[in-house]
Amino acid sequence: MADSSYTGRPGIQKQSLVTGLYVSGNLAGKYCGVAPYPSPCTDPEADLTAWKARLDAGEPYDGDPAMTSILNEIKTHHSAYYIDHSEAPAPLLISNGFTDDLFPADEAIRFYNRTRSQYPNAPVSMLFGDFGHPRAAGKAADQTAVDGAGNAWLDYYVKGTGSVPFQGVTAFAMTCPSSDPSGGPYQAGTWAGLANGEVRLDDASAKTIAPNGGSTTLDATWNPVSAGQNPCTSASADDQSGVATYRLPAAGGSGYTLMGSPTVLATIASPTANSELAARLLDVAPGGTETLVDRQLFRPTVGTAKQVFQLHPSGHLFAPGHVAKLELLPKDAGGGTGRLWPRRERTGRHHGLRAPADPARDGRPRRGRRTGEDGLSEGASVR
Repeated sequence: MADSSYTGRPGIQKQSLVTGLYVSGNLAGKYCGVAPYPSPCTDPEADLTAWKARLDAGEPYDGDPAMTSILNEIKTHHSAYYIDHSEAPAPLLISNGFTDDLFPADEAIRFYNRTRSQYPNAPVSMLFGDFGHPRAAGKAADQTAVDGAGNAWLDYYVKGTGSVPFQGVTAFAMTCPSSDPSGGPYQAGTWAGLANGEVRLDDASAKTIAPNGGSTTLDATWNPVSAGQNPCTSASADDQSGVATYRLPAAGGSGYTLMGSPTVLATIASPTANSELAARLLDVAPGGTETLVDRQLFRPTVGTAKQVFQLHPSGHLFAPGHVAKLELLPKDAGGGTGRLWPRRERTGRHHGLRAPADPARDGRPRRGRRTGEDGLSEGASVR
């Protein structure tokens, strides 16, 4: 996508992360409006306490001058995406963690896509892996790869020494346990080039999401604040009540690697303007435990309509015998609370999951794979 600036309605607060950052900031220093600074805060552009209070008060955010002011301040002074881009940038090497819940890989990719579209010859490369903010493990090999790529980039473009560094995208796939090396590295000339196929699941049944559906215990398991640097925390893979659940067939052969943004297509019947939908993609092991692979928060359109949304970009190895499981829930500890649902929200018929994937496991992208080859069991398809 050439331009992916934020448009439309305000999104959903990542509540646990916002609260954790606010508390840690208060312990490390003082916010505007807190002694020794005058109270109340006289600078609305720096009044983080008032910002947090407004976010915690909940929706509706639409048309609220306070929310508009907060969003304008963040876009104007706290986002690389909105810096004047009328000139080509300096050579850029962008690294982002697939398992970083605070700053997901979307942030890097949308900046990369716009820059490559506007300045096709600009030196811009990306590197992804298991590093960054929680829940990232910060694997030593992944971090070494980041450091090595950065040193090569600076040697060539700043010091004028060495050879031209790799131009394109490098990605390491998440593996568990955290002591296992990451999958890959995978490399391609572009972000889109990393995925050589697509694993699909289609389900025509109707499912209902209850406002109190799900499990607070499972939510806490994958809360990025409490999970810390452990993306491999596991829990029972039993389906939860009040949650729409979909499972792909178990991976066969040598497994397959998710590489990109899983896409959900569904007809959703949403009762109110401020409902939220949480999505989680999980890896279910043969022993009956599951690990979180990916997540997203989505605000559906009011009424009944076919809608499409994507989970955050991710790279993950589904080993032989493992099952990809999609959950659609009323809330997720990585984001909103779901408190605004006045009654049940129903996803209609014709649900689909599209997961960009490379059926090969060894880090060397392959082309021309078809259903049943290299890890795809009967019932799943790659296109």
